[in-house]
Amino acid sequence: MTSSLSDATDKARLLSVASPHSSDWLHALPLSGCGLRLDDRAIHIAVGLRSVILGLRLGANICEPHQCPCGASVDARGLHGLSCRGGNGRSARHHNLNDLVWRAMAKTDIPALKEPSGLLRTDGKRPDGVTLLPWKQGKCVTWDVTVSVTLAQSYVHETSQHQVSE
Repeated sequence: MTSSLSDATDKARLLSVASPHSSDWLHALPLSGCGLRLDDRAIHIAVGLRSVILGLRLGANICEPHQCPCGASVDARGLHGLSCRGGNGRSARHHNLNDLVWRAMAKTDIPALKEPSGLLRTDGKRPDGVTLLPWKQGKCVTWDVTVSVTLAQSYVHETSQHQVSE
């Protein structure tokens, strides 16, 4: 079972890094107006993260095997941290993307509200944002950010089957 999961993870990793635009982030220009300029501390962290991401892309061991505070076992590749419900990275990625959508609305002069109270989806959860002006047929636009991690155990079966399309 473990070796088949490991094989599926390696296949998913290889398909992911071979996907179109998978390394576009490496070419981002440091434009202050777009919020892409990093201070010295952020550059230090980014260099460390780039090493970790490169390790993930190559399938290298990036940490010592250990027990995560959530109870899961973390292997030497450290993939669990990408999708751990108790970790900060998963939540930070979600909030950053939600903020990106909200800022895009603001840049186009569309008033919007993040994490509105009083609106519920069919599963009882709140959407991540809503426009304050009606969009179509008198209804406002809502959005909900979902971050999927190619190498999370819950996605590996699917992501190891086919390459992500452009």
